[in-house]
Amino acid sequence: MIVIVVMMVAVMMVTMAVVVVVVIVSAHEIKDSPARLGVSRAG
Repeated sequence: MIVIVVMMVAVMMVTMAVVVVVVIVSAHEIKDSPARLGVSRAG
């Protein structure tokens, strides 16, 4: 039971890390070229 809780917490931490990385990369792409971001978002 404890192992399941630990795994859930680990998955949540990894998910949060991935979300933060995606947000940072998206912010950089917005500053670099809004057009490319719009194309990737539409596609």
